[in-house]
Amino acid sequence: MLYLGMGTIANLTNRFKALNFDLIKQESLRETAPLIIPEMTREQMRQGQRSDGNPIVPKLEDIRYAIDKEANGGLAPFLTPDLFHTGEFQENIITTITAKTIKTFSIDLKAPKLELRYTPLIYGANSANLAKYATENLQPVLLSRLKAATVG
Repeated sequence: MLYLGMGTIANLTNRFKALNFDLIKQESLRETAPLIIPEMTREQMRQGQRSDGNPIVPKLEDIRYAIDKEANGGLAPFLTPDLFHTGEFQENIITTITAKTIKTFSIDLKAPKLELRYTPLIYGANSANLAKYATENLQPVLLSRLKAATVG
């Protein structure tokens, strides 16, 4: 049987009142998103998928290049761009966190040209990957921080 004295309940109540959930959320996002979201974005690109779940368009026009991509183990469907040539563009994908936004983009010099051709929807995790990130990466960190802030 668990017994909580009045002092213990008051202490716990005070900890909950002092809890800064927004700060805990921001710290948890800053710890996890910059590591996980860029890699999810790269994997989606390799599969020819945008953050909205749709294929990257426009389709490749160079049939020979598309055949070579497929022959060399490309993961994207035939004629679907994967935005991987040298790897520099994808290696330079980062995620930044501010108080109100989570933004994923590439700092590679080719980024503006690729964004213009394929739209900024090439960046960011799709809904399935966001759910995976939330449960596998963000939730454990968030719960650990909440526990530390309330229980001690």
